[in-house]
Amino acid sequence: MTLGIPLRDDFDGFALRALAKSTKDAAQARRLLALAEIYDGHSRSDAARIGGVTLQIVRDWVMRFNARGPSGLINGKVRGDKQGETRIASSVNVPDALDHCLTRLLLSAASVQVAES
Repeated sequence: MTLGIPLRDDFDGFALRALAKSTKDAAQARRLLALAEIYDGHSRSDAARIGGVTLQIVRDWVMRFNARGPSGLINGKVRGDKQGETRIASSVNVPDALDHCLTRLLLSAASVQVAES
């Protein structure tokens, strides 16, 4: 069995749970809680189950968290995006699929309003 990519050592499970409780971003809270499980010694499969995603997505979260800390787990805006559309995760999972559908619906409604103007 291979070991996963290690998490940063300047956080622990307790700190991530506290951040998850204080954030207003539900997706970030879900990701923080999943990573807290890894800090507490549980498997990445357990973290994936808690996050409702695959192991590959958990790996992506670990990479983003290690690079940018808790703010790396927030869906950001696409660089150079002139209309301010929010970024849609490259790997689709059930909660993010709902965000994708809503974003497409809002964008199509906005384009209809522009066309009618």
